[in-house]
Amino acid sequence: MKKLVKNKIKKSTLRKDYYEVTMEYIKDTVQVIAEGQQAMGEKFERKFDELSGDLNEFKQETRSNFKTVFEYLSNIDDELKAIKNEILDLKERLKNKADLVRLETLELRVDKIERDYATMQKS
Repeated sequence: MKKLVKNKIKKSTLRKDYYEVTMEYIKDTVQVIAEGQQAMGEKFERKFDELSGDLNEFKQETRSNFKTVFEYLSNIDDELKAIKNEILDLKERLKNKADLVRLETLELRVDKIERDYATMQKS
């Protein structure tokens, strides 16, 4: 009977040792996985911060570019309005100019008629 008890104690001790080794292995494996996850998290945070900085820089550049384009288009709009006003002024002047040319022509015709009439009266 002593032999049976010794055998059970040996088996029990062997099982206990096996479980301890297995638990130690699982613990080490979980620790390695946790360290890997932590390293990946830190790397992700660094990349996120880097991309966030790049995104902020892109936003600032885009705002600046839109401001520049808006100012440029505003200048073009102002110039376009000035050109339209100048065209209207020129049209008005040309209209008046055309009337002056017609008036001069008519004055020349009246002068000729008056001279012809005066000549006819003398004869």
